[in-house]
Parts: sequence; C-alpha cells; structure tokens
Amino acid sequence: MLRVPAPMRFFSALAFLSGLCALVGCRRDSSYEDCTPGNSYLVGCSAMVGVECTGDPTITVCTDDITPSNCLQTSPERIAFDDDGGSGLCPEAIFICPSSGRVSVNADPYWAGDNVRCVYDVIDRSP
Repeated sequence: MLRVPAPMRFFSALAFLSGLCALVGCRRDSSYEDCTPGNSYLVGCSAMVGVECTGDPTITVCTDDITPSNCLQTSPERIAFDDDGGSGLCPEAIFICPSSGRVSVNADPYWAGDNVRCVYDVIDRSP
C-alpha cells in the first residue's frame, strides 16, 4: 500500500475542493452573480446551500450598481441581507433578480475584524 505524506493529502483535499467548486459554482467572499430577471434565488453558505461556513458571516445582495466589496447591510442598493437564517450562524438570503440580470454578493463577518469563511452558492428557486 502506498503511503501518502500528510502534507500531500492536505493539498490533494484542497485540489479536490477547488475542483468541486469549479463544477458546482461555489464562490467565496464577494462577486458579481448573473441571474434571470424576475426569478427567485437562494444565496448562502449554510448546510442547505453553499460549501463552507465558519465563524459568524453575514451575506448581502445588492444591485449591480455597486461593487461586491461595497455591498453592505447599510447600502441603499441592498436587495437582501441575512445573518443567521441558515444552519447555526450561517447565512441564507432569498432575493428576486433585478432587471439588469446581475447582482453583487458580499459575505462579511457579523463582528468587524472576526475571521470568517463563507463559501457560498446561488441557487435559482424558480420553477
């Protein structure tokens, strides 16, 4: 039996997760997301949707008039926000895609300066 050193197993696991994210489309932190205008979407990094949630992240969805990193809970462009709507302290937010067909999504810590990780995904909930 071939024994793989622990560091190689770790990097193999990271490569696997990166490949998985490429297949299913998961994102981390903030990005622009395309959507179908008028459709309902679920975005989050909880057990229901997404891949990983550590710490106490929040998730904010804004119109694409604002960059993802500036899409904050207090932004006038905000169309959805959630703190702990998913499992545990993990966020899930529902939004209706605007006419532009694109939104800004930002995952931030609930407490400024906290170390959080939110590998989120966006799922179309429309029939």
